[in-house]
Amino acid sequence: MKRARKKIMKMLNKGDMISFMYVKEVKDRSTFFTNYEYEEVFGTVMDIRDLKTNPLNPKTLKRSGVPRSQYMVTLQMSNGKIKNFYHSRMFDLVNNSIPQKKSLLRRLLTKMKFGV
Repeated sequence: MKRARKKIMKMLNKGDMISFMYVKEVKDRSTFFTNYEYEEVFGTVMDIRDLKTNPLNPKTLKRSGVPRSQYMVTLQMSNGKIKNFYHSRMFDLVNNSIPQKKSLLRRLLTKMKFGV
């Protein structure tokens, strides 16, 4: 799975319009079945940063307990805000410039979230 994600990250370019499901936080680690909070994200790729060759500032690493991954993607959201996302927490990544069907995972998560 990690190799597949890294391969996808290398195929993304600045200016690509993408969407994905992003794991925001783990709600409960005490049960066998872990529940995740997630959000659907849409935006335009502004930058893809390889954290192995261009690491984060040590102050940033100390400030947050969030596990880091190799790539950080900077997106401009539809409302104009700029946000960063770690690639290891991105699932069901879709390049929206290419017409595609929604994956089974995205359909199931949407039904669970909205009860449709």
